[in-house]
Amino acid sequence: MVVNKHRCRTGLAGDVDIQRGTPLGNPLLMRRGECERDAVVDGYRDVLERGETVGEVAARRSPCLEIDRRAARVTRGEREAAFAAVLERMLAGERVRLVCACVPKRCHGHVIAARLRRMQRSVLED
Repeated sequence: MVVNKHRCRTGLAGDVDIQRGTPLGNPLLMRRGECERDAVVDGYRDVLERGETVGEVAARRSPCLEIDRRAARVTRGEREAAFAAVLERMLAGERVRLVCACVPKRCHGHVIAARLRRMQRSVLED
């Protein structure tokens, strides 16, 4: 579940911060406004699913997306470790909430949630 930090109480035991500055934060910025939302979320998905670098994803878009340099420093290994840590909590039965500031609008948190559900199914099916 993805929740908006401005619309609900956060800081609960199952909350996972996925904002910029965390290993799961989206390094792609919406500088031109809502018209870039889909490109930014799809770009984040490409970083996760295709293993592309943030720079490759940003440059491929027209016009080019801007990158949050601080968030772009997160390595693939750090991101994967964060996914593994959240998955471990889920497998232990914890109800995890992904906390961002976008929802109910389309958010990279939806990409994270979908990937975590696939990872969880994969483990449980084995």
